[in-house]
Amino acid sequence: MKRIEGNWIIQYSILKDGDNEIISPNSIFTTIEKGEIKDYQFGTENTDNIDDYFEYFSFGNYLRLTRKNKSFFTFKIEDFNKDSLVLKQYDRGRIIVYQKIPEYLKNNTNLTKIINKSFELKIGNKIDTVFFDDSFLMFKKPNESIEKWDSEGLKMIKVNGFDILLTGFNTTFILKEIDEKFYLNSFGLGGKIEKFTIEEIKINTEKVKKIVEKIKEFEKR
Repeated sequence: MKRIEGNWIIQYSILKDGDNEIISPNSIFTTIEKGEIKDYQFGTENTDNIDDYFEYFSFGNYLRLTRKNKSFFTFKIEDFNKDSLVLKQYDRGRIIVYQKIPEYLKNNTNLTKIINKSFELKIGNKIDTVFFDDSFLMFKKPNESIEKWDSEGLKMIKVNGFDILLTGFNTTFILKEIDEKFYLNSFGLGGKIEKFTIEEIKINTEKVKKIVEKIKEFEKR
């Protein structure tokens, strides 16, 4: 089904339980193309080896999804336009809301350009310090000592021309470089693209690198 092919972000899902609706925010990068639906999430097989995905075929406004020819789910296309897609699971009432990722967020830079570097991350009036390791995103609040770095898992991948940062706190960022400046883009509810500026700064990175090494050693146990 050509009309739904493209690069998407799952914004949220809704599960109906009687008269109640459970809304679960998501931030999952998804590709729909060539009869396959692939979700890219931190900590899943898809980040390293694309072996776990759904194949689908369409009939009318319905999609039937199968995984390795074992299980299948049927979804109805409840709503579709050039910017959004809404799927409703046929027998369970689960609804998944997708937002189309615009082509202008594609990037030609190399993800390694931000590895082992520190940046100021500006979110509204707040400025945090972040450090990008190849496996961890380190961050600390202003005026905190360097020993108080917090960490979160990180996986960087390039898919269909997009530079994707998958994080352990369930937020997917799309990295974009413009005129040698870097921006982290995410999708808020309602489809609004939130753009955060990161500007490289010079700090003593030796201590934070040692913290990262200790975390990696601990996870090997």
